[in-house]
Amino acid sequence: MRFQKSFKVKLDKDEQVLSALDTVGEAFRHHGGATLMLTEHVENGIDAVEDLRNINNLNSHDGKIEVILDEQELRVIIIDNGTGIIDPIWIMENPLKSRKTGESHQHGEFGRGLQGFRGFCRTLEYITKRDVVSQKELADPDIKKWLEEARKQGIDGKCIKLELSKDTIVTVYKPVSEKEFQKYTNNKTGSLHFFLEALRTEKKLIKQCQALPAGFLPALLTDSKPLVGIYRVSA
Repeated sequence: MRFQKSFKVKLDKDEQVLSALDTVGEAFRHHGGATLMLTEHVENGIDAVEDLRNINNLNSHDGKIEVILDEQELRVIIIDNGTGIIDPIWIMENPLKSRKTGESHQHGEFGRGLQGFRGFCRTLEYITKRDVVSQKELADPDIKKWLEEARKQGIDGKCIKLELSKDTIVTVYKPVSEKEFQKYTNNKTGSLHFFLEALRTEKKLIKQCQALPAGFLPALLTDSKPLVGIYRVSA
């Protein structure tokens, strides 16, 4: 008599999950280099711009994506003027699952791009500003309690910081003042992507970024008009 039974893989320990996430980062580093890493985050910015147009019915919204190679501070920064991260709790809890709807303007499908940083730098930070705080955030008792106190200090929760580290599966969530966002841009909404310690830990990254072709951003933005792309090196 033949017998057959199926077993699912179990990733129930932190070190197993971390190893899986590191594998994603290594795949990005070996198969696409800095260009692939930046492309993933630029495309997330493009999607956020298109989402903003769709949500608010803004046919004339001029989107902008800026990529900055900051040699002095050893970091790479991507700035977009889209919706901001609408559902940060989903992002934190589902690292390999995309929440994108499958609409024609969306570029991502698998949710792996966020974790690609692990092959290039030790820390990825977002500072993101939205029009509203998500219902999931407001439903979290810890966040809700903190916001009640923070509003007394003028922090409404629309601007938050997310901190991801190569050494852990934990994402740190921090509501911050809008001034943190405004240090880098005067955009009404959007996201700042910071790749920190990237140039120190991945020596090839600076050369790869400097070698990006002049048409790098325009090629990505071809189907997303009107949308302006800027790439610059800050020494």
